[in-house]
Formats: sequence, C-alpha cells, structure tokens
Amino acid sequence: MVNKILYTSEVELKTNVTDTLYDLMDEGFEPHYALVYADVTEELIELGKQLHIETVVYNNNLEEVSL
Repeated sequence: MVNKILYTSEVELKTNVTDTLYDLMDEGFEPHYALVYADVTEELIELGKQLHIETVVYNNNLEEVSL
C-alpha cells in the first residue's frame, strides 16, 4: 500500500484573484507561472537577462524589463 501525503497551503494576494487571473490571460500569459513566499523579482529579472529571456513584471500594471 502506498501512503499518500496531501500538503495544503493558502496564498493571499493583495488583489482580487479572479481579476488578476483574467488580467494575466487578457495580456496573453499562458497559465504557467508560480507563486512564491518571498519577493524574488530582482533575482528573476537577473536570471532572464542571463538567459536572454524577455522579463515582464506583473503587479497590476505590466512592466517590461529590457534585456
């Protein structure tokens, strides 16, 4: 018999979740993104620069970060 462990957690956004999801979809973002417990914005921008990947910061207004 395989033991199954179920982990759950709650995430609270500063914005309305439904509105945020619709905004992301309206802007053309595919539903592949992550929520993390810390602000890793600068680290992800730097990673995008190193990998030559366009970086977009979403915080209720889209901000493109140049490579």
